[in-house]
Amino acid sequence: MLIWCSYHLKQAIDSPLFVKNLSVFNASLALQLHMHYARLVTGYALLGMPAGGLRVPPNMSKILKNWVGEEELRKTAVRNIGTPWYDMDTGEQMGYAEWKPAVMEETGGEFLMMKHEDAHRLLHTLAIAAGAKIQFGATVTSVTPGDPKPSVTLAKGETLMADVIIGADGLTSMVRWMVLGREDDAEPGGFTVFSGSVSADEMKKYPELEKWATSEEPGGTHGPAMALEDAVVFSTLFSHLKSWDQVGSFVSAYQEIREARTKAVNTVDVSNAELVRMPPGPDRDRRNESMHCARREWDDHALRREFEGVAALFAYEAQDAAEEWWVNWGRFQESETDRETVNFGFSNLSVHAH
Repeated sequence: MLIWCSYHLKQAIDSPLFVKNLSVFNASLALQLHMHYARLVTGYALLGMPAGGLRVPPNMSKILKNWVGEEELRKTAVRNIGTPWYDMDTGEQMGYAEWKPAVMEETGGEFLMMKHEDAHRLLHTLAIAAGAKIQFGATVTSVTPGDPKPSVTLAKGETLMADVIIGADGLTSMVRWMVLGREDDAEPGGFTVFSGSVSADEMKKYPELEKWATSEEPGGTHGPAMALEDAVVFSTLFSHLKSWDQVGSFVSAYQEIREARTKAVNTVDVSNAELVRMPPGPDRDRRNESMHCARREWDDHALRREFEGVAALFAYEAQDAAEEWWVNWGRFQESETDRETVNFGFSNLSVHAH
Protein backbone atom coordinates (compact mmCIF):
# COMPACT_ATOMS: atom_id res chain seq x y z
CA MET A 1 0.00 0.00 0.00
CA LEU A 2 1.23 3.47 -0.85
CA ILE A 3 0.35 6.65 1.06
CA TRP A 4 2.00 9.82 -0.14
CA CYS A 5 1.75 13.59 -0.01
CA SER A 6 3.36 16.21 -2.23
CA TYR A 7 5.60 18.78 -0.62
CA HIS A 8 4.27 21.45 -2.98
CA LEU A 9 0.53 20.90 -2.55
CA LYS A 10 -1.80 23.60 -1.32
CA GLN A 11 -3.46 20.87 0.76
CA ALA A 12 -2.34 17.46 1.93
CA ILE A 13 -3.16 14.53 -0.34
CA ASP A 14 -2.71 11.06 1.13
CA SER A 15 -2.93 8.29 -1.47
CA PRO A 16 -2.44 4.58 -0.73
CA LEU A 17 -1.54 2.30 -3.63
CA PHE A 18 -1.79 -1.48 -3.29
CA VAL A 19 0.86 -3.05 -5.50
CA LYS A 20 2.73 -6.31 -6.00
CA ASN A 21 6.22 -7.45 -6.98
CA LEU A 22 8.43 -4.86 -8.69
CA SER A 23 5.56 -2.36 -8.63
CA VAL A 24 6.15 -2.00 -4.89
CA PHE A 25 9.49 -0.32 -5.36
CA ASN A 26 8.73 1.26 -8.74
CA ALA A 27 5.83 3.29 -7.39
CA SER A 28 7.53 4.40 -4.21
CA LEU A 29 10.75 5.40 -5.94
CA ALA A 30 9.01 7.28 -8.76
CA LEU A 31 6.87 9.26 -6.34
CA GLN A 32 9.80 9.92 -4.01
CA LEU A 33 11.83 11.32 -6.90
CA HIS A 34 8.98 13.76 -7.55
CA MET A 35 9.16 15.17 -4.01
CA HIS A 36 6.74 12.86 -2.25
CA TYR A 37 7.43 11.21 1.08
CA ALA A 38 7.11 7.44 0.83
CA ARG A 39 6.54 4.62 3.30
CA LEU A 40 6.10 1.07 2.02
CA VAL A 41 4.26 -1.65 3.89
CA THR A 42 4.80 -4.94 2.09
CA GLY A 43 3.81 -8.53 2.72
CA TYR A 44 7.24 -9.70 1.59
CA ALA A 45 9.06 -11.34 4.48
CA LEU A 46 12.44 -10.11 3.29
CA LEU A 47 14.29 -8.60 0.36
CA GLY A 48 16.01 -10.60 -2.35
CA MET A 49 13.91 -13.77 -2.46
CA PRO A 50 14.88 -15.85 -5.56
CA ALA A 51 12.35 -15.35 -8.34
CA GLY A 52 13.97 -16.35 -11.63
CA GLY A 53 15.30 -14.28 -14.49
CA LEU A 54 14.02 -10.93 -15.69
CA ARG A 55 13.87 -9.56 -19.22
CA VAL A 56 14.68 -5.85 -19.26
CA PRO A 57 13.73 -4.52 -22.72
CA PRO A 58 14.82 -1.05 -23.91
CA ASN A 59 11.63 0.69 -22.73
CA MET A 60 12.46 -0.55 -19.21
CA SER A 61 16.25 -0.34 -19.22
CA LYS A 62 16.32 3.34 -20.19
CA ILE A 63 14.17 4.18 -17.15
CA LEU A 64 16.49 2.24 -14.85
CA LYS A 65 19.52 3.82 -16.49
CA ASN A 66 18.05 7.28 -15.94
CA TRP A 67 17.42 6.50 -12.27
CA VAL A 68 20.61 4.68 -11.31
CA GLY A 69 23.14 5.32 -14.05
CA GLU A 70 24.66 2.93 -16.57
CA GLU A 71 27.61 1.92 -14.39
CA GLU A 72 25.44 0.82 -11.47
CA LEU A 73 22.98 -0.96 -13.75
CA ARG A 74 25.81 -2.93 -15.37
CA LYS A 75 26.79 -4.41 -11.99
CA THR A 76 23.77 -6.73 -12.04
CA ALA A 77 22.60 -6.69 -15.68
CA VAL A 78 24.07 -8.17 -18.85
CA ARG A 79 23.27 -7.26 -22.44
CA ASN A 80 21.01 -9.63 -24.31
CA ILE A 81 22.63 -9.86 -27.75
CA GLY A 82 20.07 -12.21 -29.25
CA THR A 83 17.31 -14.76 -28.76
CA PRO A 84 17.83 -18.33 -30.03
CA TRP A 85 14.79 -20.39 -30.99
CA TYR A 86 14.73 -24.12 -30.25
CA ASP A 87 12.38 -26.97 -31.05
CA MET A 88 11.15 -28.17 -27.65
CA ASP A 89 10.80 -31.79 -28.80
CA THR A 90 14.08 -32.26 -30.68
CA GLY A 91 16.29 -29.56 -29.17
CA GLU A 92 17.19 -28.35 -32.68
CA GLN A 93 17.97 -24.65 -32.98
CA MET A 94 15.36 -23.25 -35.36
CA GLY A 95 16.69 -19.73 -35.68
CA TYR A 96 18.26 -16.76 -33.99
CA ALA A 97 16.86 -13.26 -33.49
CA GLU A 98 19.77 -10.88 -33.06
CA TRP A 99 19.22 -7.63 -31.21
CA LYS A 100 21.34 -5.39 -33.40
CA PRO A 101 23.14 -2.57 -31.49
CA ALA A 102 22.17 -0.08 -34.21
CA VAL A 103 18.50 -0.96 -33.77
CA MET A 104 18.65 -0.88 -29.96
CA GLU A 105 20.39 2.50 -30.08
CA GLU A 106 17.44 3.93 -31.97
CA THR A 107 15.08 2.82 -29.19
CA GLY A 108 17.05 4.80 -26.61
CA GLY A 109 17.81 1.77 -24.45
CA GLU A 110 19.31 -1.70 -24.41
CA PHE A 111 17.90 -5.19 -24.11
CA LEU A 112 19.26 -6.47 -20.79
CA MET A 113 18.89 -9.55 -18.62
CA MET A 114 19.08 -9.61 -14.83
CA LYS A 115 17.86 -11.57 -11.82
CA HIS A 116 14.47 -10.61 -10.46
CA GLU A 117 15.84 -10.28 -6.93
CA ASP A 118 18.64 -8.00 -8.18
CA ALA A 119 16.02 -5.68 -9.64
CA HIS A 120 14.27 -5.69 -6.27
CA ARG A 121 17.49 -4.78 -4.49
CA LEU A 122 18.31 -2.06 -7.00
CA LEU A 123 14.94 -0.36 -6.68
CA HIS A 124 14.93 -0.88 -2.90
CA THR A 125 18.31 0.83 -2.59
CA LEU A 126 17.18 3.74 -4.76
CA ALA A 127 13.93 4.16 -2.84
CA ILE A 128 15.72 4.18 0.53
CA ALA A 129 18.32 6.64 -0.76
CA ALA A 130 15.53 8.91 -1.98
CA GLY A 131 13.99 8.90 1.50
CA ALA A 132 11.35 6.16 1.37
CA LYS A 133 10.62 4.06 4.46
CA ILE A 134 10.03 0.34 3.90
CA GLN A 135 8.44 -2.15 6.31
CA PHE A 136 8.55 -5.86 5.44
CA GLY A 137 6.30 -8.62 6.75
CA ALA A 138 3.15 -6.48 6.92
CA THR A 139 -0.11 -7.47 5.26
CA VAL A 140 -3.21 -5.42 4.48
CA THR A 141 -6.33 -7.34 5.51
CA SER A 142 -9.13 -4.94 4.63
CA VAL A 143 -10.01 -1.72 2.84
CA THR A 144 -12.81 0.48 4.11
CA PRO A 145 -14.35 3.31 2.08
CA GLY A 146 -15.05 6.32 4.23
CA ASP A 147 -16.23 9.88 4.42
CA PRO A 148 -14.18 11.96 4.51
CA LYS A 149 -11.31 9.46 4.34
CA PRO A 150 -11.01 5.76 3.44
CA SER A 151 -8.76 3.48 5.46
CA VAL A 152 -6.86 0.21 5.33
CA THR A 153 -6.23 -2.23 8.16
CA LEU A 154 -3.06 -4.26 8.62
CA ALA A 155 -2.95 -7.81 9.94
CA LYS A 156 -1.44 -6.57 13.22
CA GLY A 157 -4.42 -4.29 13.77
CA GLU A 158 -2.95 -0.97 12.69
CA THR A 159 -5.27 1.29 10.69
CA LEU A 160 -3.98 3.73 8.08
CA MET A 161 -6.19 6.52 6.75
CA ALA A 162 -5.76 8.41 3.49
CA ASP A 163 -7.50 10.68 1.00
CA VAL A 164 -7.22 8.30 -1.95
CA ILE A 165 -6.71 4.55 -2.22
CA ILE A 166 -5.31 3.28 -5.51
CA GLY A 167 -5.52 -0.47 -6.02
CA ALA A 168 -2.95 -2.43 -8.02
CA ASP A 169 -2.73 -5.51 -5.83
CA GLY A 170 -2.89 -8.29 -8.38
CA LEU A 171 -5.37 -10.94 -9.48
CA THR A 172 -7.07 -11.26 -6.08
CA SER A 173 -7.21 -7.50 -5.53
CA MET A 174 -9.36 -6.55 -2.54
CA VAL A 175 -9.49 -2.98 -3.84
CA ARG A 176 -10.86 -4.07 -7.22
CA TRP A 177 -13.50 -6.19 -5.50
CA MET A 178 -14.55 -3.24 -3.34
CA VAL A 179 -14.82 -0.93 -6.36
CA LEU A 180 -16.63 -3.41 -8.64
CA GLY A 181 -18.73 -5.02 -5.92
CA ARG A 182 -18.11 -8.45 -7.45
CA GLU A 183 -15.37 -10.90 -8.32
CA ASP A 184 -13.26 -10.07 -11.35
CA ASP A 185 -14.57 -11.78 -14.49
CA ALA A 186 -11.16 -12.31 -16.12
CA GLU A 187 -10.85 -15.61 -17.97
CA PRO A 188 -7.70 -17.69 -18.67
CA GLY A 189 -6.10 -16.93 -22.02
CA GLY A 190 -4.93 -20.49 -22.66
CA PHE A 191 -1.21 -19.81 -22.21
CA THR A 192 1.20 -20.85 -19.49
CA VAL A 193 4.39 -18.89 -18.84
CA PHE A 194 7.22 -20.40 -16.81
CA SER A 195 9.96 -18.37 -15.18
CA GLY A 196 12.98 -19.65 -13.34
CA SER A 197 16.69 -20.37 -13.35
CA VAL A 198 17.24 -24.12 -13.38
CA SER A 199 20.00 -26.22 -14.92
CA ALA A 200 18.69 -28.15 -17.92
CA ASP A 201 20.95 -31.08 -17.05
CA GLU A 202 19.39 -31.24 -13.59
CA MET A 203 15.85 -31.10 -14.95
CA LYS A 204 16.50 -34.03 -17.29
CA LYS A 205 17.11 -36.22 -14.24
CA TYR A 206 13.40 -35.98 -13.36
CA PRO A 207 11.19 -37.27 -16.21
CA GLU A 208 8.04 -36.54 -14.20
CA LEU A 209 8.64 -32.83 -14.78
CA GLU A 210 7.37 -33.33 -18.32
CA LYS A 211 3.85 -33.49 -16.90
CA TRP A 212 4.43 -31.04 -14.08
CA ALA A 213 2.26 -27.93 -13.99
CA THR A 214 0.77 -25.58 -11.45
CA SER A 215 -1.87 -22.90 -11.55
CA GLU A 216 -0.29 -19.47 -11.25
CA GLU A 217 -1.33 -15.87 -11.58
CA PRO A 218 -1.59 -14.17 -15.00
CA GLY A 219 1.70 -13.19 -16.53
CA GLY A 220 3.58 -12.39 -19.68
CA THR A 221 6.96 -11.37 -20.99
CA HIS A 222 6.44 -7.61 -20.58
CA GLY A 223 4.90 -7.40 -17.09
CA PRO A 224 7.88 -5.86 -15.24
CA ALA A 225 8.41 -3.27 -17.99
CA MET A 226 4.72 -2.33 -17.83
CA ALA A 227 4.94 -1.96 -14.04
CA LEU A 228 7.86 0.43 -14.40
CA GLU A 229 6.09 2.44 -17.09
CA ASP A 230 2.99 2.58 -14.86
CA ALA A 231 5.02 4.09 -12.03
CA VAL A 232 6.68 6.68 -14.28
CA VAL A 233 3.41 7.82 -15.87
CA PHE A 234 1.59 7.99 -12.53
CA SER A 235 4.34 9.90 -10.75
CA THR A 236 4.90 12.27 -13.68
CA LEU A 237 1.23 13.19 -13.80
CA PHE A 238 1.10 13.77 -10.06
CA SER A 239 4.29 15.82 -10.11
CA HIS A 240 2.01 18.58 -11.42
CA LEU A 241 -0.45 18.20 -8.53
CA LYS A 242 -1.21 21.49 -6.78
CA SER A 243 -4.80 21.08 -5.61
CA TRP A 244 -7.27 18.37 -4.75
CA ASP A 245 -9.40 19.31 -7.78
CA GLN A 246 -6.73 17.92 -10.10
CA VAL A 247 -6.78 14.38 -8.69
CA GLY A 248 -9.76 13.18 -10.72
CA SER A 249 -8.36 14.39 -14.03
CA PHE A 250 -4.93 12.90 -13.28
CA VAL A 251 -6.41 9.51 -12.45
CA SER A 252 -8.50 9.62 -15.64
CA ALA A 253 -5.42 10.60 -17.64
CA TYR A 254 -3.47 7.71 -16.15
CA GLN A 255 -6.26 5.32 -17.17
CA GLU A 256 -6.36 6.74 -20.69
CA ILE A 257 -2.60 6.63 -21.22
CA ARG A 258 -1.89 3.24 -19.66
CA GLU A 259 -4.94 1.33 -20.88
CA ALA A 260 -4.11 2.05 -24.52
CA ARG A 261 -0.45 1.17 -24.02
CA THR A 262 -0.96 -2.05 -22.07
CA LYS A 263 -3.59 -3.28 -24.52
CA ALA A 264 -1.17 -2.76 -27.40
CA VAL A 265 1.66 -4.54 -25.58
CA ASN A 266 -0.63 -7.39 -24.54
CA THR A 267 -1.59 -7.90 -28.18
CA VAL A 268 2.10 -8.30 -29.05
CA ASP A 269 2.63 -10.61 -26.07
CA VAL A 270 -0.24 -12.90 -27.05
CA SER A 271 0.83 -12.88 -30.69
CA ASN A 272 4.35 -13.96 -29.72
CA ALA A 273 2.96 -16.71 -27.50
CA GLU A 274 0.79 -17.98 -30.34
CA LEU A 275 3.82 -17.99 -32.64
CA VAL A 276 5.85 -20.30 -30.41
CA ARG A 277 3.03 -22.71 -29.49
CA MET A 278 1.84 -23.67 -32.95
CA PRO A 279 0.71 -27.31 -33.23
CA PRO A 280 2.21 -29.56 -35.93
CA GLY A 281 1.02 -28.63 -39.39
CA PRO A 282 1.62 -26.39 -42.41
CA ASP A 283 1.63 -23.17 -40.36
CA ARG A 284 4.34 -24.44 -38.03
CA ASP A 285 6.36 -25.73 -40.98
CA ARG A 286 6.26 -22.28 -42.57
CA ARG A 287 7.23 -20.69 -39.27
CA ASN A 288 10.20 -23.05 -38.88
CA GLU A 289 11.35 -22.39 -42.42
CA SER A 290 11.19 -18.66 -41.79
CA MET A 291 13.24 -19.03 -38.60
CA HIS A 292 15.87 -21.05 -40.44
CA CYS A 293 16.46 -18.13 -42.80
CA ALA A 294 18.99 -16.34 -40.62
CA ARG A 295 19.76 -12.75 -41.56
CA ARG A 296 23.49 -12.62 -42.13
CA GLU A 297 23.97 -9.26 -43.83
CA TRP A 298 22.17 -6.12 -42.70
CA ASP A 299 21.96 -3.06 -44.93
CA ASP A 300 20.34 0.27 -44.04
CA HIS A 301 16.98 -0.85 -45.40
CA ALA A 302 17.00 -4.02 -43.30
CA LEU A 303 17.95 -2.07 -40.17
CA ARG A 304 15.16 0.41 -40.81
CA ARG A 305 12.61 -2.39 -41.21
CA GLU A 306 13.81 -4.00 -38.00
CA PHE A 307 13.52 -0.74 -36.06
CA GLU A 308 10.04 -0.10 -37.41
CA GLY A 309 9.06 -3.54 -36.15
CA VAL A 310 10.09 -2.84 -32.55
CA ALA A 311 9.70 0.95 -32.36
CA ALA A 312 6.19 1.00 -30.91
CA LEU A 313 7.15 -1.52 -28.25
CA PHE A 314 10.71 -0.60 -27.28
CA ALA A 315 11.01 3.11 -28.17
CA TYR A 316 8.09 4.10 -25.95
CA GLU A 317 8.87 6.94 -23.51
CA ALA A 318 6.61 6.71 -20.45
CA GLN A 319 7.51 10.13 -19.07
CA ASP A 320 7.00 11.78 -22.45
CA ALA A 321 3.53 10.21 -22.70
CA ALA A 322 2.52 11.74 -19.38
CA GLU A 323 4.08 15.13 -20.14
CA GLU A 324 2.37 15.21 -23.53
CA TRP A 325 -1.01 14.84 -21.82
CA TRP A 326 -0.08 17.60 -19.37
CA VAL A 327 1.00 20.02 -22.11
CA ASN A 328 -2.01 19.29 -24.34
CA TRP A 329 -4.71 19.01 -21.68
CA GLY A 330 -3.74 19.08 -18.03
CA ARG A 331 -2.20 22.53 -17.73
CA PHE A 332 -5.35 24.18 -19.09
CA GLN A 333 -7.35 22.80 -16.17
CA GLU A 334 -5.37 24.81 -13.62
CA SER A 335 -7.06 27.84 -12.14
CA GLU A 336 -5.13 30.98 -11.34
CA THR A 337 -5.04 30.03 -7.65
CA ASP A 338 -3.81 26.53 -8.51
CA ARG A 339 -0.73 28.06 -10.12
CA GLU A 340 0.47 29.40 -6.81
CA THR A 341 3.03 27.03 -5.31
CA VAL A 342 3.58 26.67 -1.58
CA ASN A 343 5.25 24.07 0.58
CA PHE A 344 2.99 21.87 2.67
CA GLY A 345 3.59 18.98 5.03
CA PHE A 346 3.83 15.35 4.18
CA SER A 347 2.30 12.02 5.10
CA ASN A 348 3.32 8.41 4.72
CA LEU A 349 3.51 6.10 1.77
CA SER A 350 3.00 2.37 2.11
CA VAL A 351 2.92 -0.53 -0.33
CA HIS A 352 1.18 -3.85 0.22
CA ALA A 353 2.30 -6.99 -1.63
CA HIS A 354 1.88 -10.72 -1.12
